[in-house]
Amino acid sequence: MRREEVEFKWEKDKKFRLMERAGNDETAWAEAIRLYEEALNEQPNNPEYLFLYGSLLETQANQFLRKAAECYEKGLESEMIKRDYDWVSGKLHAQLIHVRAQLLEINKSIEFYKEQLRKTPDEPKIYCYLAQCYLKADQIHEAEKVVKAGLKLFPTHAMLVYNDGEVHSRNGRTEEALQAWERSAQLDPLLIDGRFMKAYLLEREKRLEEAAREWGKIVEFMEQHDFRDDFPLRELERIENMMEQRS
Repeated sequence: MRREEVEFKWEKDKKFRLMERAGNDETAWAEAIRLYEEALNEQPNNPEYLFLYGSLLETQANQFLRKAAECYEKGLESEMIKRDYDWVSGKLHAQLIHVRAQLLEINKSIEFYKEQLRKTPDEPKIYCYLAQCYLKADQIHEAEKVVKAGLKLFPTHAMLVYNDGEVHSRNGRTEEALQAWERSAQLDPLLIDGRFMKAYLLEREKRLEEAAREWGKIVEFMEQHDFRDDFPLRELERIENMMEQRS
């Protein structure tokens, strides 16, 4: 079967040529941005210009994301983190996983944490990070294997129990998910994530009274720890309004 040639009808002018170089040339990127912005001022709804201008912005955004990932990796490799900055390590891990997922490079994180697990199999947090990577990659079966292996060694580790809840939820096991998230909150009262997840899942299941109770616990937590965020209170009020309309 003869392969048909596809003709792309790009307007191959100066700004297009600059755009082709923009990935490796910041000067070309800046000039291309300027020219496409001028072109869009004249034709703000031109689909070709909008596509190529958006591509330029995406190129720059991905470059910034890669620089961010390099910062997080360097922070995790720093000797200072072990000595004085252990409190920030969880944030660095979380953001590294998040950014790699945004760059569609989550497999890099999976390989990174698999290697970390080989080096330190007695560290429960590494099981958590690897499981989170698999969840980001939508590899639920692999995430479940990691969580189960971790829980065999560390059955009372709150974050592992929380991840167990997410695995159950992604597999459609509602009650098991709710129980795991409740247990994670009991094991570590400062780990409020499970209560948020319970509230959302209960609402999806139309169990509004139970969802309202979870939001109430979250509101109490926020007040107790002086978090200035009225989002949980708004959510509680929203659920209560739904309950009134249903009755």
